[in-house]
Amino acid sequence: MTLWARAILVCSLLLVVFPGRAKTINVVTEYLNHYQMKRPDGSLGGYSTEVVRALFEHTQDTPVIRVMPWARTYRQALLKPNTMIYSLAYNDIRKPRFHCIGVLDIERLFFWGLKDSGVGPVSSLANMQKYIIAVTKSSNPEQYLSQNGFDNLVRIVKPEQALGMLYKQRVDAVISARASIMERARKMGKAPERLHPLFELTALNHPLCIAFNRKSSRALVQKYRRAFRAIEKNGSLSDIRKRWNVTLSP
Repeated sequence: MTLWARAILVCSLLLVVFPGRAKTINVVTEYLNHYQMKRPDGSLGGYSTEVVRALFEHTQDTPVIRVMPWARTYRQALLKPNTMIYSLAYNDIRKPRFHCIGVLDIERLFFWGLKDSGVGPVSSLANMQKYIIAVTKSSNPEQYLSQNGFDNLVRIVKPEQALGMLYKQRVDAVISARASIMERARKMGKAPERLHPLFELTALNHPLCIAFNRKSSRALVQKYRRAFRAIEKNGSLSDIRKRWNVTLSP
C-alpha cells in the first residue's frame, strides 16, 4: 500500500469514528404561550422548546438560546447565518429567506375582539379593514396585512401589549391562535371568556418551523434535518406532542 493510500485510509477511519465535533449554535426565539414559555424558575420551557432540546440531545451540539421581542428575534435570524430560529411561521415571504428544518405545528390564527365591545364576527377579511388592529412588529400577520392594504395597524413589540390595549378598548382587534390568547389572558389576569373570534385568517395557516436562514451552512442545515427525522423515527417527537396535546393535520 502506498503512503498516499494509507493516508486516505486513515482519514476515512477518522471520519467514521469522529463524524463531526460538537458545536455551539446560537438560537433565537420569543416568548409565545404554549410554544416558548418562561417557567416559574425563570428557565425556558414550552412545547417548541422541548422539541429543540431533543434535537440538540441528538446532535450533541450546545444551544445558546436568547429570548427577545419578535422583531429583534426575526432580524437576528435573518441577518446572521447559522443562527437557529423557532417557532417561525413559514409563509411565502419567508420561504426564500429560510430553510425549514422541521414542522412544529400548523398555526391557526384568528382576529379576536371583546364580546361587549360591539365588534362582532365578520364574513370576510375586507370587513376587518374598518377596525383598528394591534399587531406585533415583523410578525406573520403584520407582514400579510401590510401587503393587503391594511392601514389601520397599531404596531407593538410584545403580544401582551396588544392584548392589554384590547381590554382597554384602545384597539378593536388583535390576532392570535386560540390556545395562545386564552393562556395569555389568564396570565395577565384578564377574563378569557370576554374574548371571541371575529374571523379566521386562513391565508396565514402556515407551518410553524424550526429554521436557519438561507445563508447558513448547507452541512448544518442537513445535519438538523436529519436530526429532526431521527426524533420523528425514534418516537421522541411523538412523546413531546402527546404531552403538549399537539396534533398535526395529515
